[in-house]
Amino acid sequence: MFARRPGFGRLSDYELCGVIAAYRRQASCDTAGELAAIAELDARRAGPGGRPGEHVNDEIAPLLTLTGRSAADLTGLARDLARLPQTSALLAAGIIDPKRAELIAAHLAVLSDDDAAAVEAVIAPDAGDMTTGRLARALAHAVKAHDPQAAARRREKAQKDARVEVWAEPSGTAALAGRDLPPAGVIEATKSLDADARWLKAHGVEGSFDELRAKAFAALLAHKPLNSLIPGRADGTAGDGDSPAGATPPGGPGTTSTPCAGEPGPGHPAPGHPAPVGPAPGGTTAPWPGDTGPRLGGTVHLTMPATAWLGLTDNPGDIPGIGPTDADTCRDLAGTLAANQATRWCITLTDPSGRAVAHGCARAGPGPPHATSPERRSWLAKVTITPIAASTCDHRHQSAGYQPSATLRHLVKTRSPRCGYPGCRRPAVRCDDDHTVPHHKGGRTCECNLHPLCRHHHQTKQAPGWHLTQPQPGVLVWTTPSGRTYTTTPEPYSA
Repeated sequence: MFARRPGFGRLSDYELCGVIAAYRRQASCDTAGELAAIAELDARRAGPGGRPGEHVNDEIAPLLTLTGRSAADLTGLARDLARLPQTSALLAAGIIDPKRAELIAAHLAVLSDDDAAAVEAVIAPDAGDMTTGRLARALAHAVKAHDPQAAARRREKAQKDARVEVWAEPSGTAALAGRDLPPAGVIEATKSLDADARWLKAHGVEGSFDELRAKAFAALLAHKPLNSLIPGRADGTAGDGDSPAGATPPGGPGTTSTPCAGEPGPGHPAPGHPAPVGPAPGGTTAPWPGDTGPRLGGTVHLTMPATAWLGLTDNPGDIPGIGPTDADTCRDLAGTLAANQATRWCITLTDPSGRAVAHGCARAGPGPPHATSPERRSWLAKVTITPIAASTCDHRHQSAGYQPSATLRHLVKTRSPRCGYPGCRRPAVRCDDDHTVPHHKGGRTCECNLHPLCRHHHQTKQAPGWHLTQPQPGVLVWTTPSGRTYTTTPEPYSA
């Protein structure tokens, strides 16, 4: 309030940013106080044996002008935080905001009090430095690692609630979504949409990649062939209908022995051509007569610890777009990919913190899904591993020109699996290969000067007043026009 009375105009940009952050901390502190007071009222209304009071929500709703559902959500959050003292303290200190507190409470709700306290102790120290997206990923991994059975039970229960929802958007558009679906099925579906979008783009359909995915999605659900979306083809014909022959980008990271890229199997039907109903080569299935698109195309990045892949542990893995995934689901997906001879396999070795330190790829995998652990271990020993530059760089993978080699591009995206801007979750495989020091100004095309940036943040870097350096390979230091600096490091892999 003191800074506001005389007006913000007297403040420098740097000071104004500090005021913005201070207001956010104060709002978090106020929310912590509100939730603590609700928890106290809830405790006073508790029945015998500490049973929750029946009408606490009815008191809260008119008090705060809320619906009964909103009041119940607020009371539930207050109860959850009452058993999470570290999270409550972080919120009261303004270190985390209400959204991050809600995330922690929601993910730990599946655990007992003792287990929740153990996971909270792991997550709390770094929670203030994480965005909600990164925090959600860390929480999901920590819960699955601490109690795989509890996470599996939660997933199985949720899948019984699988449904398709429809709702209106504020913009006047509408939304259609499948909820609580099996992760492997979602991966297959989204990769099919990626392949359909690329095919539409190659055949002259206008729109961004996301728009083309949406068009393919709508056509799929309406049982319309993809070629009906091609301009001037109202009759549904589409010339020769051949798929583009462009190369698929190299596969992304697979931590300590996992399949990295699922490619369409030999003889896979191209969009625009009828396909028979039933199994297709590569283990895919055409969903209806006259299907005109591939079922599994592009790249599937499955990351899981070698011990889980070998069946020695149940440590969770990770699927970009879905996040931390239990070991059983990862093994099932790995088995599906292993059945496809076109699958590319990559191995990323990590240090104890999950940072990528070495990487290798193999075109031939360990064999069919039923390959035994000894067979898989033998295969692992044959893959050539290349170190990834860390604190220093020997420039061994440097490219002479502007464009990085396929090997260099792959190593950089493995080391840094997401856009390098603070808080951005865009996967590296969908980012530009940015030269931190521009190539035309003497910047190397090398591990120490390349980093994935999404197109938006690539443009941000080039805007007036912004400055970016890469003091170590994979470490970026951003300076904003206000003079504030932010350092990002590669997101660690599940270990």
